[in-house]
Amino acid sequence: MARSEIGQLMVNVAMEKKHMLEHLQTIDYSKFLDGYLKADWLKQGRQVWWVTGNISSEQAIAIVEDSRSQLALSPLAVEDINDVRGIALETGTSFVLEVPLTSDENDNSCTVTDYQVGVVNNDMKLKLTNQILMQYLNEPYFDDLRTKQQLGYVVFCYPVTREDVLSNEFVVQSPQRSCEYIVQATNKFLVNERNKIKDLSDEAFET
Repeated sequence: MARSEIGQLMVNVAMEKKHMLEHLQTIDYSKFLDGYLKADWLKQGRQVWWVTGNISSEQAIAIVEDSRSQLALSPLAVEDINDVRGIALETGTSFVLEVPLTSDENDNSCTVTDYQVGVVNNDMKLKLTNQILMQYLNEPYFDDLRTKQQLGYVVFCYPVTREDVLSNEFVVQSPQRSCEYIVQATNKFLVNERNKIKDLSDEAFET
């Protein structure tokens, strides 16, 4: 749930699930038929297809043409399509999203700490370098916060790209400690690892 909340927050046109549910609960089937289906729903649009796997180009084209004929959408200009973009934060800024627990029986704390690298576009070198860094950090992060500090069973980190905005996320779920404690533990880990990496030799990195 926490990862989902962060993902929605970092895309400019995303709607939080609770707000989406509030909106959907006001719509019954008759409203859907009269207000949406007979009005603008599936009247205009553009389709972008990505076909991969054990399929020929002729079969792929046939699938696309069949979809076009069934939907019969009027063409929609590119400039009229909602622009979905990732949100790139300004350097040096930080934000906190707090989501309270919805169940009294759940006493876990969970944090998703998202550190943005920035807009990468087609910079494959930056993506691969960042991926190597996160592979290097994942094992010691688990070992420190899970094995040594015993904060919780769920401890991991990974890179994620949202609409060309690259981030690194550190996830911890703990039944013993608060979110504030987990964030401090994550920050302390990263500071320590940064100091280690500064003095890391090529031989040590390869092993």
